[in-house]
Amino acid sequence: MSLSDCEICWGTPCSCGWEWKTYTTDCLRRNIEMFNLVIRFKEENPNAIFSPTWKIGVPRTEDDKKFLDYMNKCFFKKEKNGRT
Repeated sequence: MSLSDCEICWGTPCSCGWEWKTYTTDCLRRNIEMFNLVIRFKEENPNAIFSPTWKIGVPRTEDDKKFLDYMNKCFFKKEKNGRT
């Protein structure tokens, strides 16, 4: 999926499914797992404050750092260890 708008729903990212149709089922499952981890983090940290962007020069919040540590621990390490 590109970062541009979906040609059907114009969502960024696509919310109608059109842009996801060519993804493999394994890739879709990894995305579902990632979204579930994001949801879990947000449920466990309902008052988290995030910076509005990841651009250079924009200060990171403590919650930004906590979120990245969480995702690295729970998701990205699995990806690096050969999980597909």
